[in-house]
Parts: sequence; structure tokens; C-alpha cells
Amino acid sequence: MRALPQWTQEGAVVGLQGGQDKVTKDYAFLKSVGVPMKAIWMQDWVGTFAFPEGVRLLWNWQLNKHHYPDWDGMIDAWAKDGVRPMTYMNPYFANLTGHEEIRDNYFEQGVNQDLFVNKSTTNEVYQIQSVSIKFAMIDFTNNASREWAKNIIKNNMLKEASSVGWMADFAEYTPMDTKYHDFNSPAQVYHNRYPYEWAKLNQEAIKEAGTTNETVYFMRAGSTHAPDKTSLYWMGDQLPTLDRFDGLHSALIGLLNGGMVGFSIGHSDIGGYTTSNDTAHLNQFIRDDEILMRWCEMNAFSDAIFRTHPSNNPAINS
Repeated sequence: MRALPQWTQEGAVVGLQGGQDKVTKDYAFLKSVGVPMKAIWMQDWVGTFAFPEGVRLLWNWQLNKHHYPDWDGMIDAWAKDGVRPMTYMNPYFANLTGHEEIRDNYFEQGVNQDLFVNKSTTNEVYQIQSVSIKFAMIDFTNNASREWAKNIIKNNMLKEASSVGWMADFAEYTPMDTKYHDFNSPAQVYHNRYPYEWAKLNQEAIKEAGTTNETVYFMRAGSTHAPDKTSLYWMGDQLPTLDRFDGLHSALIGLLNGGMVGFSIGHSDIGGYTTSNDTAHLNQFIRDDEILMRWCEMNAFSDAIFRTHPSNNPAINS
């Protein structure tokens, strides 16, 4: 794994979300109390939508100008403080046809140009159901798919959003009944190769854009050779608890175990991620002050970068 850009060692990467008005307000508060920020990570740069299961990101990987109407003005103001924007992407494209906030419908483009993984039984685009949305996967064995996806990274994130990094999420969902453009071995073989190719595609995109020394992308999925193609890992979605089962302790265990097998540069979401107030089913996991502070203390000494996460449900955190 390559060394991280110097700017990642000079201050915190703060996770904020909620659209431009809220992010700007939260930034001003953090600045007023002296938080040493180097980047603001906004996973909702693509916009959000209230699906039946809750508010989710619009998986279309393009700046949402309804959610952030003056993105350039916002990040230009941060630049005066030495603070940069970071974004989010994964290799999946949701079918968001009909959403008025979508400028370019990448799902439709991918289907029409045969850029996605197909289902082996029907030769149709493999659409995976994720509660109330369906999504397709980039076919990394297709050179046309790779160029198309890299152009989305270069044009939408690096150029339009001026992003200095992103969470390169997922890649572990690859089903076992898939069919690829140029891969004749059993689909099971490509299951572990998929996160490697996702990492490689990100690496190629920033190299072609000439931003290798300034850009950092962090992943949670990988296989044997993936660390060579990845600049940073994170430990996935922990609960806001202190225990070793899926809390703070488990994040430290993950960092240590990962380091011994080649995943040497990693970090975790400060405060955990998966919050819930479902008292009817005894699933109440809320980030309180102690959890946040204990995680800050650990991360300051254990992790490669210091990054906060607003969680999957910021409204219920104390």
C-alpha cells in the first residue's frame, strides 16, 4: 500500500451530511471551536431520497445541485481555511429513473450500452434488490465499462466536485450466478476478484487524472492482491458500543489482524456507524458522548487517518 498524502496527517477528516445549508452551519460551528479540519467528507454529495426503509443516497455518482446548489462557493470558502471536499462512490448504479434530481441517468446508460454484469440464466442485466431499490454492477471485464466508470470518477468527482478523496464502498456483493463480458471461469472465481478490480479501477482513474499524490480512496472490501491497488482501508460498519463483538474493540482487532495480512493502512469510523432506536425489538444502539470520546482517543493513536462519520441515522445520536 502506498503512503497517504501529507494533508491527511495534518488534521481531521470530518464527516458531515444533510445538504448545503446544514453542512455549512455545522462547518461554521466546528471552525468556531477550533477543530483542526483538513477535509469535509460528504457522502450525500449525490443527494438523498426518503425511501420506505429510510433516507438513502442516490446511487448515481454525480453532484446533486438540488442538495448542494452552490457547491463551488461552499468549497471555495473552505479552501481559504485549507480544507478540502471528499465524496463517496461504489461500483453499483441504482435504477433511479423518474427522480427529478438526476441529471444524467447512469443506470440507463449502463443498460443501453451493455456495461453491467449480467445474470447467467437470462443474459439480462443483473439487478440486485436492496430493500426498495434495485442496482446493477459495473462489469470490470469489459474495457468499455472500465473507461465509462473511470470517466465518471475523473469528471464528476475529481473535476466537478474537486474531491481529494472518497469512500470507495462495497464490491463484496457479487452473486454466484453472474455472467461477465470477458471471463469464462466459474462466477464464484470472480467473487473475490471483483473488489480487487474495483480498487484497481480507482487507482487507474486518479493516475490518469494526475492526482495520485493528492487523492486518497478508502475501501472495506478486498482480496489477496487488493492492498497493492488501495490507498487506505476502513473497518466497515461498527455499532456505537465499546465491546469486541461489533464495537470499538472489534475495530481495533480488525486493524491489527488486517495489518498482519497486508492490509496495513487502515482506520475506523469514529463513534461507530450503525445506530438504531428500535426499542420494540431491543435494537437500541445510540452514539453517546462517551462512545464518541473513547473512539476519538483510540483513533488518535491506532489509525492512519482521523475521520468521523455522521452514522446511518445522525438524528438519534446524543
